[in-house]
Amino acid sequence: MFLSFKKEPARDTFKEIEAFLSANPTEIVTIILEDYVETPNGLTKVFNESGLMKYWFPVSKMPQNGQDRPLVKDMVASNQRLIVFTSKKSKQESEGVAYQWNYMATDGLTFLLSTFTKYETRSNGGRAFQAVDTLNGKLLCGCNDVHACVHGSAPGSCSDEGDKD
Repeated sequence: MFLSFKKEPARDTFKEIEAFLSANPTEIVTIILEDYVETPNGLTKVFNESGLMKYWFPVSKMPQNGQDRPLVKDMVASNQRLIVFTSKKSKQESEGVAYQWNYMATDGLTFLLSTFTKYETRSNGGRAFQAVDTLNGKLLCGCNDVHACVHGSAPGSCSDEGDKD
């Protein structure tokens, strides 16, 4: 899923991601940036300011030339649970952000499925995570929010707080 930061600063979303990683110590997050940052070291500055660098999976550990991907248990144990890819090739050398096409290709390293989804921001100030919860709920179980899905039930089974449309 691709999220746009046009209506909110990337720093705010990155802080939400930091809070998620902090609260969920076994989860791994991958961010694929369509990068328009022109300021030298501007991208890593935003990651530093949001507190995400402590979770950073270094580009030096990215699998290359058919190497195996890192194991989830190893990423969790080392607390390197944030994988970031950029659309700018030069950022791999200058800022240590993995250039997406060095790792997402047809050679089996990483498969990328692009799905562009337009969503409306909720009137109560919906944010990127709220949009993902809404979309996942609709896709997974037909509820208004993924948290309303009733585990193990048929699609359309929603808890009271997330009635289906």
